Amino acid sequence: MDNLVLDGMSELICQYDRDGTLTYVNAPFAAHHGVSCAELIGRCVFDLMPVGGRVHAQARAGLLSPENAEHVFEHKGATASGEPCWFSTTERAAFDVHNQSVRITSVARDITQEKRLRRAIERLLQVGRDTQFDAPAYISEVLASCLDYFELDLGVLIRQSDGGPCIKVAVSAHPEQKNSDTWRQADALRVHPTEGWTPVFHEQIAATLAEVARDTQYTARIDIPVHEQGIYHGNLVLCGRDRAQRPCTQQQRFFADQVATVVAGELSRCRRVDDLKQSERELSFIVDNAPVRLWFKDQENRVMRVNAAATRWLQRDRQDVVGRTTDELFEGDLREAHRRDLEVLKSGMPERNMIEANNRGYAETNWINVDKVPYADVETGAKRVLTAAIDISELKAAEAALRNVNDMLVTQRETFRRHYRQTPVMLHSAGEDGRLVEVSELWLTILGYDRSEVIGRPPSDFLTEESRNRANQAVLPAFHKNGYCQDIPYQFVRKDGTLIDVELSSMLDAGLDREAMSFTVLIDVTERNQALAALESKNADLEAANESLSQFAYVASHDLQEPLRKIQAFSDLVQQAAIERNQEDLDYATDVIQAAATRSRQLVSDLLSFSRTSNRTVEKQPIILESAVSDVIQDLAETIKSSAASVRTDLGETTIEADSTLLFQLLQNLLSNALKYQADGARPEILVGVNRDSDNLPTAFFVQDNGIGIDWKYRDAIWEPFKRLQSSEDFPGTGIGLAICASVAKRHDWQLEVQSDVGRGATFIVRLPKD
Repeated sequence: MDNLVLDGMSELICQYDRDGTLTYVNAPFAAHHGVSCAELIGRCVFDLMPVGGRVHAQARAGLLSPENAEHVFEHKGATASGEPCWFSTTERAAFDVHNQSVRITSVARDITQEKRLRRAIERLLQVGRDTQFDAPAYISEVLASCLDYFELDLGVLIRQSDGGPCIKVAVSAHPEQKNSDTWRQADALRVHPTEGWTPVFHEQIAATLAEVARDTQYTARIDIPVHEQGIYHGNLVLCGRDRAQRPCTQQQRFFADQVATVVAGELSRCRRVDDLKQSERELSFIVDNAPVRLWFKDQENRVMRVNAAATRWLQRDRQDVVGRTTDELFEGDLREAHRRDLEVLKSGMPERNMIEANNRGYAETNWINVDKVPYADVETGAKRVLTAAIDISELKAAEAALRNVNDMLVTQRETFRRHYRQTPVMLHSAGEDGRLVEVSELWLTILGYDRSEVIGRPPSDFLTEESRNRANQAVLPAFHKNGYCQDIPYQFVRKDGTLIDVELSSMLDAGLDREAMSFTVLIDVTERNQALAALESKNADLEAANESLSQFAYVASHDLQEPLRKIQAFSDLVQQAAIERNQEDLDYATDVIQAAATRSRQLVSDLLSFSRTSNRTVEKQPIILESAVSDVIQDLAETIKSSAASVRTDLGETTIEADSTLLFQLLQNLLSNALKYQADGARPEILVGVNRDSDNLPTAFFVQDNGIGIDWKYRDAIWEPFKRLQSSEDFPGTGIGLAICASVAKRHDWQLEVQSDVGRGATFIVRLPKD
């Protein structure tokens, strides 16, 4: 495929090794040498060249090096038919690891037409530089260059005059063949509009061309309309004998346009003489009043003309400057600066935007921008140089001030960056894409990351899933709408996996000349939240204590009143029975008083027990549940024996976190109630067991009995202190046991519930936290 592409190109392409042996040629290369590609492979490329060119070609190949592996040159050649032609060749060498050339690729492009165009344009330029021609002679030379370039025989300029269209200038490529009537008759030009050019002739000129077209022997013609800035001057007509018409190339079109421009310019020159003189006067006015210092100097660096700005700067009159050399006018660095004008004059190459410093003896240095432009005198052609200098001291001062401002900005930026990073606050900034571009050192320290681990990542990467969802769904949309947010509670995840609580405040800075940035402040409120949680716990304890106090007051005002009233009432009866010596009343009253006192003592004891349960500090530790239940069973051994109860356990090796004393009280009260609340004559059957999840982890433990049960409507009331559903005569007690159980469960974050119905026993379940 590559060979097909190369064969389809117009360039002549070949490759050869360091000895010149051809290893590849494309089809155009072989066609140029009149043989096939196969016949050229293996031949020496230098043998294909003329004898005079071989030495130069070998020398050029020898100059190729790794540092200079390519060169481009033009050279003369010949086609396969022997016609002379020109090529522009690019040779590029490839080298091995020892810097020895292993392959040279040569690409040659036919530039014959370009050379012809270049030569023709150079001839036009030379005609333009030659001042010995008047207008007709000038146009004659232009026509001669056209005939040479287009390879035609006759060229004429047809213009409109007072008497109608006529031939003003005519040139023959064969002057020896012309006669006196050639130019008037124009040898009967044939009108053939050339492709790409539609003549814009005046009607009378078109008629003249049609008239002279009769009996013509010319078969090719090019019509070139000559106009400038909308002004039509006529036509250049080029003719040739015995030549077939052929379309013009793009280069020929370009040359024709240039010729039309040159001729139009020359034809306008005379008309513009007066205008040029006026322009000269206007230009002189502009030059003299321009703020730029202008110096026109000759080959000896003598001032030929100077404007007012330069004389003011020199503080001299014009007549004191014109005619003197710059060596006479300046000293030191200024003299050397003006001497360099001669180098520009000799080289013919302008120098622009040269910045120079001078002080002309002043304490303050002036800065100037200098342009040096060589030119030729319009009349004599002598070489001249124009020096234009403008004072840019203010500009340099402004640049210096700008540099100072930029330096200050850089310093401030670095200071801001340093302060930003070192500020004792958690800060981060994010770009328009929402990714971090900067964070403070405290941010990194608290979260435990290195800077390289966080820059370029979105802040949401460091949030918990819950905080991330809240940010994406609610906070960020409102932030982009309002441009700020304040005191948003989030949880961030440290590198070690621990969490911190923060309050986040952020603002959006959408600058006009830069992308939007968000600046965010984070306040670590972990300790504060922990303190608040502790305070809430203390408040809960205080509420529990207040509740206990209220219950104390309730008991003091209600439950304790009853036995006290009995003691008081029956004390009077004892006194009266003693006076009357009524032993029966005395014994009865004494029994009632003793029973009331016993109940009062029991109430106070149970109340103190409940209070201790509610206010005691919880000290959790791992406890084997089977061992704790065994301790309670041993403590209740006499009651269990006297009631012939059956107490079974199904706890296995279950271990829970609990306060041993509080756990003992809970189990003791649950088992005591299971033993006590039985129907007459019933034998208590009690089961202490545990519930487990699919991973065999304990989720709850329970105490199940076969007692009298509890009405479902009282399932919430039974946990209140001193709340009894049966009379104390039927079931002795104060009603504080289940309240103690509820208090213990609450202080352990357990959930205590009952499943029961009247006459069907009860199951008290203690549900453990999931974690």
